[in-house]
Amino acid sequence: MKSCTSLLVQLLATAATILDVHGKTTPHLAHDLTATTNETEEAGHRNIRSGATSENLFDDPITEEPPTDFIITCEADRIVVGLDQEILPTSIVRRCTVNSFGVFGNHIALSCKASSSLMGTGCKVIPSSIAIGHDPFEKDVTVTVQLSDTARKGAKGEVLVSASHAANVKSSSIRVIVTGQGRGEGQDAVASEESNLSVAQEQESINNVIDLFLLSGQSNMVGHTLDGQSIGGNSDYWTQQIKPILDAGGDNPLVMEDDLFNVIHAQQIAGNLSAPVSVSLLLANETMKLYNDGLLNELDTALTLGRCSFVIPQDAGGVEDRSGGSKPTVWNSDCGGTFGHELTFSRTLEMQMGQQNSFETVKNAHGGTEIHKHWYPGYGSYWDQLRESIVSKKGLGNWKGFIWHQGTQEVWNEYEDTSLTYLGNLTGLIREVRVAMFAASLLGIWECKEQIPVVVVQIGYWPQGGRWQRVREAQADYTASDPKAELVKTDDLSRFYHFDAPSFLIGGNRIARAYQAAMQASVSCPQTSALISSPKNSLINTESM
Repeated sequence: MKSCTSLLVQLLATAATILDVHGKTTPHLAHDLTATTNETEEAGHRNIRSGATSENLFDDPITEEPPTDFIITCEADRIVVGLDQEILPTSIVRRCTVNSFGVFGNHIALSCKASSSLMGTGCKVIPSSIAIGHDPFEKDVTVTVQLSDTARKGAKGEVLVSASHAANVKSSSIRVIVTGQGRGEGQDAVASEESNLSVAQEQESINNVIDLFLLSGQSNMVGHTLDGQSIGGNSDYWTQQIKPILDAGGDNPLVMEDDLFNVIHAQQIAGNLSAPVSVSLLLANETMKLYNDGLLNELDTALTLGRCSFVIPQDAGGVEDRSGGSKPTVWNSDCGGTFGHELTFSRTLEMQMGQQNSFETVKNAHGGTEIHKHWYPGYGSYWDQLRESIVSKKGLGNWKGFIWHQGTQEVWNEYEDTSLTYLGNLTGLIREVRVAMFAASLLGIWECKEQIPVVVVQIGYWPQGGRWQRVREAQADYTASDPKAELVKTDDLSRFYHFDAPSFLIGGNRIARAYQAAMQASVSCPQTSALISSPKNSLINTESM
């Protein structure tokens, strides 16, 4: 008995030491259900859920006072209700999702409240509370918005759905707009006419706001074309070699292409790359195709409709406004370092695809970032800044797409193989980005968040290896599973870890064409009893594509 007690004391002491090293409990990576515990790396067997080695017996330390953190997001923040006098009251069901991180053995209370402006409107949440486990946890709950026959035509307001634990309360709103005629007293002709005008004005306002595109990821989304991290370490490769050839033009395209090849191939070799002639030939040829299509003419002239902005999220919170706000898109707008994919993406939309509305590429990117550590909703150190880039545009524009270029950093994590959980993390990130975009766009643009197009730029030739291949496969698997997502391949472009200027010119055009395909694809929205508006037709002229 004494020896057993002694052994127990030793085990507790060991656990205490390990807990002291690890500190408080931290959330695990989002689960990638496609991974298996049989995956093996050079460092030995790994636990898929945490990435810990099999030697780490205390992978899930539990402190006496575990942290309580969670988020709540609702599937749609706008419901258009057409009241029918023959079938009143009307019930509208919406799904909300609660994600918890490190909340163990606790309950989160759920409630909702309709604003006073929505006369004759009530709501309830089922269930009223949920039990949360220790691991990262996700649970869907339903919110039923009830409108009685006193609901007033033209009324607008919000249903606030709240989740609370102790003093921590978080909420997500669902906006309700009543467009049909109720039967309550006090509805005079003047009020009805004013309400009709208000709803009509909101619908009309769709045509008077800009289209918004979110660009995010790591360094190849930033775009290091002219700064010290570019292939030449300075701006000369673009400003003194590539751009002068394009500016000069000439009567003989073959001569231009030869000149481009010579410059490009010399720079690839100078960068100490394994640069086969075939890569340089492709870069020169694809760049000339863009020139012949009129997309690289008059590069110093800013676009008429297209604008861009660029911020870099900071570890201490907030962002560095690198572009100095929104600017007309041109190569030296400082919407990258100095430009990235946004340049020819925007030029292709405006100059070749018949874009009708003014638009802005909103870039929020940071080099050397991992998807879960830095970007994952509710956990990543830059998620709040990314979400703020979306929600801050509410009322100013309509979100029309999300473009993601990231993944090489997953190869370098020395503590865990994050390529194994990349698919799950990418899925969760895109889901929450769409939720935020849907909520921040005007009524009538989308029926559901699943309609919002997504373009995933697959990581390129560099850096190779098993983890690199798994990330590439995860990116391809995601886009194959999502009807409104498209994959852009880049492994035939520059082999330098930061793409060069021709690679960005080509990449931006490929992204625009992938966006076009995603925009034209169809998807079935989740079934709902709400009467919601139809999606507005694409503002891209598909006949010109």
